Amino acid sequence: MRGAKALVSPIFYQCRLVVLVVAVLYYSDNILVQLQLIQYSTFGLLAMLGYFRPLGDRIDTLHSIFDEIVILFTMDLLLFSSDPTLDPEKRIELGWGMMALLTFSIIWGQGVLLLQNCFNVKQFLKLKFLKRK
Repeated sequence: MRGAKALVSPIFYQCRLVVLVVAVLYYSDNILVQLQLIQYSTFGLLAMLGYFRPLGDRIDTLHSIFDEIVILFTMDLLLFSSDPTLDPEKRIELGWGMMALLTFSIIWGQGVLLLQNCFNVKQFLKLKFLKRK
């Protein structure tokens, strides 16, 4: 990606961080406003990833979209579990759900990296074998 389109991705990421900081600092007493600000900024970032595809490679773009969806669900679980009106049992259930989601995300991310590396090694060995002939 070149030109003005190359600036879109970093600008969206920085804007989302600013929105997250504003939501946490200035709207700490209103969970619904925090939730909406975080969701809208993440949905905007997902739309940007789907439309501009700043990473170039299809697999990298899908991996980034998956990561953003995990961030969205994790932030929702964090906001709901920080509600003081919830009983401790519900907070524990939300915590286990969040740990399961993050564990799945880590396993998925490492699996994608492993598959990409295996594919790269396979191509490298194939090229090396063809050079010998």
